[in-house]
Amino acid sequence: MTNQPSRLDQIEDLLLQTATNLNQVTIKLDRVAEQQTINTQSIGNLTVKVDQLTTKIDNLTADVASLTEITMHDIQHAEDDREAWQAEIRRIWEYLRDRNGGSAAA
Repeated sequence: MTNQPSRLDQIEDLLLQTATNLNQVTIKLDRVAEQQTINTQSIGNLTVKVDQLTTKIDNLTADVASLTEITMHDIQHAEDDREAWQAEIRRIWEYLRDRNGGSAAA
């Protein structure tokens, strides 16, 4: 007899090694599946947060547009008021000038 394993023993060893390897692959696949579930949940959470941020940005954009419109309106009113005050000051100055016989000095 020889110390070499029989063909049947070799096949059994190969099947045992294959089963062990398959078990390790199954364990790793389970870990990958768990990680994929965690990743999917994280992506879902991030998607919700991105949607919330998008809504906030849209609201801020609308607010900025509204404030810009209000500011432009206020600027126009200030410009109109400035022109009105300049005209009024000019009228007062002309009145005083004409009242003093063409001299602005009293």
